[in-house]
Amino acid sequence: MAEPAGFAYNQPDTWTLGITRGFRIEIIDNIATYLPAQFKSSTVFGYDESGHIREHL
Repeated sequence: MAEPAGFAYNQPDTWTLGITRGFRIEIIDNIATYLPAQFKSSTVFGYDESGHIREHL
């Protein structure tokens, strides 16, 4: 197992859950990279004041 250059475990302020019907795998610098097809839908999430994950509306 290897970590790509620049990879960090920090939590982002927001993140997106994308629903897709396909993907492809490419090997980049000996690392399997999953590349999704165009999203059919997506939802943005973030953290509230208590640190709980919430959907951004």
